[in-house]
Amino acid sequence: NAGIVKDNLFAAMTFDDFSSVINTNLLGLFRLTKEVLLLLRSAQNPTIINVASIAAIVPSIGQVNYSASKGAILSFTRTLAAELAPRGVRVNAVAPGMIESKMVKKVSRTVVREVTNSIPLKRLGKCEEVANTIVYLSSSASSYIVGQTIVIDGGMVMR
Repeated sequence: NAGIVKDNLFAAMTFDDFSSVINTNLLGLFRLTKEVLLLLRSAQNPTIINVASIAAIVPSIGQVNYSASKGAILSFTRTLAAELAPRGVRVNAVAPGMIESKMVKKVSRTVVREVTNSIPLKRLGKCEEVANTIVYLSSSASSYIVGQTIVIDGGMVMR
């Protein structure tokens, strides 16, 4: 679960800003997954949960690099799930909306207010809510869920 943002409108975005976000958010996931697969061979209930974002699902102006990286994570998740399910490894993803976090503290209060007003629950999510979903996806309670993305956004995407 690593992610960075380097927001800017596409016309003003540099190649370095684009590639830096892709390198951290997507290629970092690739590298980690390659390493963790060795450990999962001996696991009882092998599960991988990737962290994407609702930016993978809905447009987020000024985040073409971030949205592309998180959208790629959803495709990565589904394809890896198809490859690994026959071996008993479940792969799923979560796509959080705006969550009270260090990353969101850097967002302007005006944008946070606008987003909060567009969320049916009228609040930002909590880190614990994302963590609880990840715990569920890691548990045997979700043993028949594979290749899926659970959106954790207070209902924002459903609008």
